[in-house]
Amino acid sequence: MELGTRRAFAVVVLAGVAGTGSVVYFLNAVGLGTLGSVVWFVGYGTMVYTLWYGWIRPLDLTGGTDPDEVADATVDEEPTTESGG
Repeated sequence: MELGTRRAFAVVVLAGVAGTGSVVYFLNAVGLGTLGSVVWFVGYGTMVYTLWYGWIRPLDLTGGTDPDEVADATVDEEPTTESGG
């Protein structure tokens, strides 16, 4: 992760958590709890979506695609037993 990307990630998290939390706190303090709930939902939801879209979605999270590995993993072999004696 590059330094610019790390800074952008930090800004998104800081704005999403501290910014949304501060706005919700002040809205609840002045008696606008319902609006605070809407701001909380939109703020945190936007942060999570932005983190997913910007940093998680581009990751290549696929497993191996070698057909030989898949075939070897699915072969049913009889267990071997060693006789002690």
